Amino acid sequence: MENSEFNAAQEEINIKELLLKYAMYWRWFVIGVICTLTIAFFYLRYTKQVYQTTAKIKILDNSQGGMKLPSDLSSLFSNKKVNLDNEIEVLKSHRIIERVVLDLNLTTAYYSEGNIVSAELWKDAPFKVIWLDVKDSVNSKKLEFKIKLQSGGYTISSANESPSEVVAFGQKNKLEGQSFILIEVPEYQNKKEKTGNFTIIRRPLHQVVQYISNAIGVAST
Repeated sequence: MENSEFNAAQEEINIKELLLKYAMYWRWFVIGVICTLTIAFFYLRYTKQVYQTTAKIKILDNSQGGMKLPSDLSSLFSNKKVNLDNEIEVLKSHRIIERVVLDLNLTTAYYSEGNIVSAELWKDAPFKVIWLDVKDSVNSKKLEFKIKLQSGGYTISSANESPSEVVAFGQKNKLEGQSFILIEVPEYQNKKEKTGNFTIIRRPLHQVVQYISNAIGVAST
């Protein structure tokens, strides 16, 4: 009993000595915590957001009217594998992805310019670009320009074009051979103060389709 009490007292003394030993470095601990929180804040604030979604699809073969067993098990598994491979190729086909890109207008990207980095906008852009060109005439062209919102409209500039005069929303613009108009989104029309710098990038259709095709992962389970 006496030994256990002595060991407990000795352990308590050792803990106190250990705490007192490191207490003199408390400033470094505080600095370390502040630096860690600061790095975490800027990382979460300026890191590009990447979203991911998953889904399962059940492939049904309705080509045969009734149940028919194959002659052996090897043909059963080989036929299913070939069918699944074909379906995977269909899901990743450029023809289907091109329809998605055109329906969602994924060739046009909106960026809000900040003091440090530019953040890509999706549905939060204060305006929308309506392209007036024929689709086939701009498939291989890339266009990048800047929009600066001002009272009464906006100004346009690019690497090859100096800032224009103030243009009203809904007016037709032509830049580097491509025609378009800008329209305000309904949620932004009622705001009194309309300011901000934005970058618009229109990427070639085939480039966006290839990027999305590479990003899609399809596998059989």
